[in-house]
Amino acid sequence: MTNAKNKNNSVKYHTPRTTINSSTISRSKIHDRKIFTIAKNSILTVIILSTMIIILVLLFMTFSDPERIIKSNIESYATDYYENHLYQEIATTSSSDSIAEIMQKYATIGFSPVPMRQLLVYSNNDQNEITSIISSYCDIGDSYIKFFPNPPFGKHDYRIEYHYACTFK
Repeated sequence: MTNAKNKNNSVKYHTPRTTINSSTISRSKIHDRKIFTIAKNSILTVIILSTMIIILVLLFMTFSDPERIIKSNIESYATDYYENHLYQEIATTSSSDSIAEIMQKYATIGFSPVPMRQLLVYSNNDQNEITSIISSYCDIGDSYIKFFPNPPFGKHDYRIEYHYACTFK
């Protein structure tokens, strides 16, 4: 018990009591919220990390697929071959009027097939890693590409048929 004097100099006796002030309550609520927030954040972190790992595995599987690597590289080499070699050769040896005539003749039958070996040599890729990957899955002597010009017979007006002699597992 504590003594306290009031204005009249009379002594009042107070019994000590436990008081819970608003700061104690709010600290308790804040502590509970922190624990809930930490648990919630931990679960979210696990979910996000798991999703990222799955995405990375799928990307790795996609980009390490030899069939996809081979086909995308061959498509790139074939495009370069037609636009910068075959078409340029016809354009430089013919007049602009006769380019359309020449191309029209090959529109249905296509140009003679280009063996994959020739395509790789043209692309200066006959000695690199991509060629070794292609050679390990494909017979580069039996695989070929055939070009078909399309009207109006410009540099980018063509379609390509790919004939792969490959074994993808």
